[in-house]
This record gives sequence, C-alpha cells and structure tokens, in this order.
Amino acid sequence: DAPKLPEDILTGYPLVTFDLARRQQTNVARADGEHAPMGQLIKMRNYPAVDNHCCAAPNADTLYTIVWLDVAREPWVFSIPDMGDRYYMFPMLDGFSEVFKVASPRTTGSKPQIYAITGPRWSGTLPAGVTEVKSPTAIVWILGRIYTWSDRDFLEALYRPGEGGIRRRAAEPGDQDLRRLAGLAKSIAANRGVVQVPKLIILGVIVAAAI
Repeated sequence: DAPKLPEDILTGYPLVTFDLARRQQTNVARADGEHAPMGQLIKMRNYPAVDNHCCAAPNADTLYTIVWLDVAREPWVFSIPDMGDRYYMFPMLDGFSEVFKVASPRTTGSKPQIYAITGPRWSGTLPAGVTEVKSPTAIVWILGRIYTWSDRDFLEALYRPGEGGIRRRAAEPGDQDLRRLAGLAKSIAANRGVVQVPKLIILGVIVAAAI
C-alpha cells in the first residue's frame, strides 16, 4: 500500500499553494496586465499566452478579470453589469481553492447583480438588492472570464460600449451605479452587526474591458 500523507499536510497544502498564487499575482506596487495589489482588478486585455502559468490551464478564448480580496474584517461589494447574451463566469474561490459561488448565465442570469462578499465571522444587515455571499475563509479569489469567439468580437468586447453585452463603465462622480454602490456602503456600515466593520470597500463594476 502507498504511504498515507499526514492529515495536516493534506489540509494545509492547498492553503500554501493558494497563497503562492496570490503572492505571485499581487506582489506589485501597481496594476499591470497580469498583476495587481490586493483589492485591485487584474484586467487582462489579451488572451493568455501559451507560457502563462498563473492558473493550472488558462482558457484561450476568454478575457480574464481577476481580483484577490481580504474579507477578514470587512465585506467587499462586487457588482456585475447587464451582460446581455455574452457568456461570462465569475467563480469565487476560498483559501482551499474550493468554489463557493459562481456568477454566470446558468447560475445567476445575465441581468445586473450586486453581491456583498463577507468573511466567515462577519454578521450584519445588508441593504435591499444586495446578496450576501459568505466566504469560508478570509481570502477570496475571484477568477472571472468573459467569452469572445473571434478577433472581431474580441475588439467589440474591448472597445465598443453596449454591444455584445459588454459595457464600459465610467468611474465619474455622475455615474448612477457608482453613487448607488457608495450609498450601499454607507448603509451596510450603519447596520453592521456583531463584527465591527470600520468601512466597506467597494469593488466597482467588474468588466474585463473596462478602461
């Protein structure tokens, strides 16, 4: 019989490899095409190269939008716009690389969605219209993918607002969606429960092509 690994190795090894991936992608001062600090979006505007080893096997026909979150002390608000008929998926992984939530046309639909990703010890009240997604661990990896099926469609997904289900978002004070998210942040902070939430960090609308 093959020797059995100790239970602590079986339990701890996934946490170690998960954190190695986190450090590899977040150990930078500023965001670029494949890296970003914790809490900032990694917006890949090109298909992954054949030698890209950020994940086990990156897709060759999707644009990646990735972010690493620390939800130990406070929630993050994560929103997805109306995706129309364009296929997308935003799996949320815990520290053991287990998927605990997937936003996609099949599981959650293609209409606008707003989630509050909370840590395992957070307890509080969320405003109407915000769905709580509780992570089993303090670290969360959102590994988003948006499908494109041709060179022309790739360009439309990147640069043509409102077509193909992808919309660019303008991060300006007049943006109604961003104002609504700011209001939600204040509301959640005002109704925090057992765990003190000093602030709620807003992760703006997630679109791979956002400029």
